[in-house]
Amino acid sequence: MGEVLRQPAVVEVFRQQATTPEATTPEGLADFVRDERQRWGDVIRAANIVLE
Repeated sequence: MGEVLRQPAVVEVFRQQATTPEATTPEGLADFVRDERQRWGDVIRAANIVLE
């Protein structure tokens, strides 16, 4: 996967989408998702955002 993410054509597609490709392990992905859920959960609660 890391090799594919370094290919110039793939990098360009991600650049056009304003994203950064990053290979990780399953554990690294789980950590990322957990941290993002915490971060955005805090933002949502602080802003008192609710579903309509």
